[in-house]
Amino acid sequence: MMSGAPAQEFTNISDSNNIVSFFKQAIRQPFNVEEFTGSQTMEQSSDPKTGKKMGRTVTYYRGARSSTNFFLVTYAGTNRIIQFVSGRSGNEMYFLNGNTLTRSFDPADAKSPNPSAVLSDAMRKYACQFLNMGMADLNPESVVWRGNEFEAVRNGNIPLHGRLELSNGIPARLLLSPNDHASAERRISYIYPNPPDSIGCFPSQITLWTKGEVWRGDITMELDHVKIVSNELGNDFFASTQFEKNNIKYFNFETNRELSVYALTKEGTPVKLQTRQSLVGVSYGPKPHNSLSRFLVVGFLMATSTLPIFGYGVIRLNKKRKKQ
Repeated sequence: MMSGAPAQEFTNISDSNNIVSFFKQAIRQPFNVEEFTGSQTMEQSSDPKTGKKMGRTVTYYRGARSSTNFFLVTYAGTNRIIQFVSGRSGNEMYFLNGNTLTRSFDPADAKSPNPSAVLSDAMRKYACQFLNMGMADLNPESVVWRGNEFEAVRNGNIPLHGRLELSNGIPARLLLSPNDHASAERRISYIYPNPPDSIGCFPSQITLWTKGEVWRGDITMELDHVKIVSNELGNDFFASTQFEKNNIKYFNFETNRELSVYALTKEGTPVKLQTRQSLVGVSYGPKPHNSLSRFLVVGFLMATSTLPIFGYGVIRLNKKRKKQ
């Protein structure tokens, strides 16, 4: 298990060389982050020939990350009403959606896929996309920088080459390709605040571009606040109890074999309603009590089909999004 990088190396940053060093370390040895807030804007229905954007949606987030532990809170607009929470604390993976809490302790495996475990891993990658300079699906331990270029592998042991371009000494664009001889197939662009260390040396804006007949910047993430800490954050910091309120009425427990659905009495005693086999694609439990379970299946299918694309991808969390 890889620990996060110490924060004190980058205290009182004032020159561009340190900004570049911070950028490289954020990819190679991600920092422990006690809190970050930001948003994602997704452009919809871009014309593949002209790149013309037809609409957009905005989603707001708050999260934290340290080693394999994380939590990610999704808000329904700027009013900070929590819509969905995903997280991991030690071996426990959890999700809160409305009045339903789902927990799982079994890691996913090929023979008995556990949708909760798979989605937890995907959501952690999504949080890392904000904090690893847009690189969600990269194995940090594989990264080897040589000047402003690196070699690495992403999930599935797929090779990846990156080339960092600077503007006025500040990271401006990262070009991604299968190897150093191939042309870029993906790119990530960065905009920094003024001064550039205003958000702990993170860029204020990260845009993910895909290559068609023209380059399309379909996904833009904005960071408002990032708090780095020197030491690794413990399991208690990421525990689900900080998000649980008195409105939890249903509890799901998922393993690699089955999903058990419980209702909670007024006294908080769980009463089992139903148990079903845990398989991807199965609609679990009684319909009034398992909205999160069906959500997990959909989220799992979407996450696994979109995330492993040259180090970043998209997970659509919200049923309702703010339109602009």
